[in-house]
Amino acid sequence: MGVTPFNLQCLGCEFVMQIQSVQFLVEEGGQSDVALQSLTIVSIFGRGLGSKQFLRIGLQIRRCPRYHVNSIILSCKKKGNVSAFYIRNLYFCLTKMGLSQSKRSIGTDCGRLEEWMTLLRKDIREHVPIIHLAIPGSHNSMTFKITRKSKLAPDAEKVVQRVYKCLPWFIAKWAKTQSYTTTDQLKFGIRFFDLRISQKETTDIEDRYYIVHGLFSTPMESEMREIKTFLDQHPGELVILDFQHFYEISCDDHDIIHTFLTNLFGDKILTMNDGPLTELTLDKAYKLRKQLLIVYRSAYNSIYYWPGAYFPTPWPNTAKLKVLKEFLVKSLQNRSMDYGWITQCVLTPDSKYIVLRPRSNLELTAKKVWNYLDDWIKAQTPGSLDNGSTECVNILIADFVNIKNSSFISTVVDLNNKIPYQDAPAERIQKDSKIYPDKEKLLNGIIEEYLPY
Repeated sequence: MGVTPFNLQCLGCEFVMQIQSVQFLVEEGGQSDVALQSLTIVSIFGRGLGSKQFLRIGLQIRRCPRYHVNSIILSCKKKGNVSAFYIRNLYFCLTKMGLSQSKRSIGTDCGRLEEWMTLLRKDIREHVPIIHLAIPGSHNSMTFKITRKSKLAPDAEKVVQRVYKCLPWFIAKWAKTQSYTTTDQLKFGIRFFDLRISQKETTDIEDRYYIVHGLFSTPMESEMREIKTFLDQHPGELVILDFQHFYEISCDDHDIIHTFLTNLFGDKILTMNDGPLTELTLDKAYKLRKQLLIVYRSAYNSIYYWPGAYFPTPWPNTAKLKVLKEFLVKSLQNRSMDYGWITQCVLTPDSKYIVLRPRSNLELTAKKVWNYLDDWIKAQTPGSLDNGSTECVNILIADFVNIKNSSFISTVVDLNNKIPYQDAPAERIQKDSKIYPDKEKLLNGIIEEYLPY
């Protein structure tokens, strides 16, 4: 079956299945000109305007990210032999359903990124494990509260401790790695949080454990509650917390942290008893009513925690862009598809790098990394090795995920559109049409089957 390229490239939602199915029927009859295919699309949008069937299809398109729908319009405009009548009808149908006709990308559409997991194709949610999805994450996730007034943390190196005594503001601009708050990161699509925890001397029990990166940032407890609130409001989303490092944390402290997390999140936590990672899909988590996976890189054992070995996170540890890219490429080639994988798209500035750039900071460095890796990230593919790729990404993390209107997040989310359909309707039509000659009823059945829940 041949399908026009703009449909395969521009449609990343379930609705592409219906369009592919109709086009298969059109091409099967020997009529595959662009105008007729465009008319087919318009007829899908506009057939039975106001009927129950149209409302069902309208619901489907409403849940589709806007940039997919707009791309159809733009692509149709580029075809010279498409009548303006078809384009006007397409605009009319979109307007009837209240869809925006703006050309905004998904990167500026916080509302869509806020529930991007919920909006994934149904076949992806049902059949693709989370370790085969492309998931955007933030590096040193909750350092947004670091300022020149922040106190020195136990993880600070000796050279940092010496410079801090004279130039605390200078240390702060290299210690802060994110500008978005935890809630903002969640709303803009971040689903992986990289955490470093340290104890802080304080009289307030709730402020005992802090997020750190050279300097103290924000209390862990308050940020965990923000995540809990977000999950309560978005039952189709799933978040991964990666407790990377611990500083001045005793066994008793681990017990306290464990009690706090289990009491707060309770039954939302995915445990190792829920099955292997290769079988853990978004749909399975949704049915179990579980939304949180905790990676705990410590000797502390708990059924609620996944050991760090289940989510390898190779550290590039370089201040050079070329070396960073070479490291990321090579490390992906060694990935096991039975486990998660964290790709750290970050530079690690050393003393020489910082001294030679006195007016720079970590945010400017993050922009350089994004500009250098932008095309490489867009060329990556999630999923399993069955799709023909020699390496597949899973979790990608970066500093300052807010830069360029959160382009890093939207780019990573868009990679999921490359995942092949797990059950292509066109192939089923080819088999079923022999015993089901009523093609219109067959098409309607496919539309109903692939409606999102």
